[in-house]
Amino acid sequence: MKNKINMKIMAPFIAILITFAISLVLFPVVKGAVKDLPITVVSLDQGVTTPQGEVNLGPKVVAGITAKLEAAMASQARAPIKVIEITNQKMLDNAFKDRDIYAAIVIPKDFTALQLAGETPAIKVIIDEGQSKAIATVLSTLLTSLSSKSEVPLTMEYLHKVDSDMSNGNANMYAFMLAWIATQVCSIVLARGFQDERAQTIASKIKQISMAAVTAIVIAASVTFILKYEFSLGIEFGTTFGYLSIAVFCLMMLILGVMSWSFIGGLIIFVLLMLLGLVASNMPYEILPTFWQNYVYPWIPMRFMSDGIKEIFYLDGGVWNTGTKALIWFGTGGILLTFLAVLKGKREQQS
Repeated sequence: MKNKINMKIMAPFIAILITFAISLVLFPVVKGAVKDLPITVVSLDQGVTTPQGEVNLGPKVVAGITAKLEAAMASQARAPIKVIEITNQKMLDNAFKDRDIYAAIVIPKDFTALQLAGETPAIKVIIDEGQSKAIATVLSTLLTSLSSKSEVPLTMEYLHKVDSDMSNGNANMYAFMLAWIATQVCSIVLARGFQDERAQTIASKIKQISMAAVTAIVIAASVTFILKYEFSLGIEFGTTFGYLSIAVFCLMMLILGVMSWSFIGGLIIFVLLMLLGLVASNMPYEILPTFWQNYVYPWIPMRFMSDGIKEIFYLDGGVWNTGTKALIWFGTGGILLTFLAVLKGKREQQS
């Protein structure tokens, strides 16, 4: 009877806790806003030599477009875009390659020549759709709107265009959620299964790591199968399976490593990480609220899994990508924690 009364008293507090926990998942979506999207305005105009001297209209056009963009953004509390200075083709190519910019307004190399010939040359707008389909749509609308207020026509070009069979750019989010939730649940099961004091030996930890490797392969195969054949997404099976096997195993080792020191403490930590990063890990950095940008996004492990998936799905990435490198460090740290926990247990038994 006493236990029932206590549960009745606790029910409102549990309701508040659950509601607050769910709010952490939704907060980045509700409070997120497009801000400081990096783009560039670059002139590749080679100019023309005339009897009066060298004529190059490109820099003037760049200055004019930049001024219009800054004027349009000045009235807003947080500008949706920021202009990055780039001066040549090589810098432009590297900026797209390193994902430093989402879009570029490019003055073509024959701009001055065409103008002096009495023609109206078009300015090219290049948008990297693979980085974010949503942001590409925002930038396309914004830049087209600015173009309609000027006399210079625009031509649109999309890099890494998202195919129609990739769920409008959401395929990476489906893959991440399936893989991460399965990873966390299976890690908890493995940690609990090897929690017994008799299991705190080097041999038992090797067995636990082996079980984690097998489980990671099963999760990767299952998630890839679901994405490819149940959801009918246009993914490459082998690359996706290979990357997810590595990513899941590394994250499982991180979770098991922490839980080998404290099961309850590790459980709390990774549930909190899931709440903070389940949605935020799949959102572009520029859309996240400031707190998530500064204190969650830079280090949260799931973000690197999500980055790797996105790179494979949309940016021509392979099994070895930016996400893989970071995840291997996390996995290595988890393995070290796992074996150090054995030494810690032996010392406690001896004392």
